[in-house]
Amino acid sequence: MMYFRLMNYLAHALLSYDDADLMIGNLMADMIKPKDMTRLDERWKAGVELHKFIDQYADAHDLNRQAVALFRADQGKYAPVTLDIYQDYLLYKAWDDFCDLEYSAFAQMVYGNILEVDDDGFTPLIRLKRMSSGQWLESYRGKAAIQSVFERMDHRARFSHAFSQAVEQLDPYEAQLTELFGQFFPQMVVACAKKRASLLG
Repeated sequence: MMYFRLMNYLAHALLSYDDADLMIGNLMADMIKPKDMTRLDERWKAGVELHKFIDQYADAHDLNRQAVALFRADQGKYAPVTLDIYQDYLLYKAWDDFCDLEYSAFAQMVYGNILEVDDDGFTPLIRLKRMSSGQWLESYRGKAAIQSVFERMDHRARFSHAFSQAVEQLDPYEAQLTELFGQFFPQMVVACAKKRASLLG
């Protein structure tokens, strides 16, 4: 499921964007193999731990389980993956509720933080810099953009699944999903603040 986690980046970026090194570790986390850990500085390692915490917190939260239950019949066992990505679209829709920076300014700051770091031949960071050069945060600007994300997932998946139908299948539940997200994400923000404090001391 690693590739699919790579598509779910907006929330991860927002939850660590004000600390460049923490954010880079967070965004690289799913690309990093155990042998890579020795190449990470302490703040990048903290970012990896924060990423794991975010994923685990989201997967276990009752509000997200309620959300998944709405469309599990359509998306099957990959419904949680679909929700992860769709929630980045919901986050974009509610952007001003969670970030003081205008979205384009936030995106450019994220790209700048990543691109100014010397990759030193480190494959995860090279991949992250390539994504930044391609301005991947544009992938969440509206349903047409998120539809393209799901279509790419279908194209690259090694199995048959209807990710490309996700937007259409979730449309009838958008109001409910928006309400559940509006309750869930503020709790995520608080939980992450506490986790960051414990990681950084």
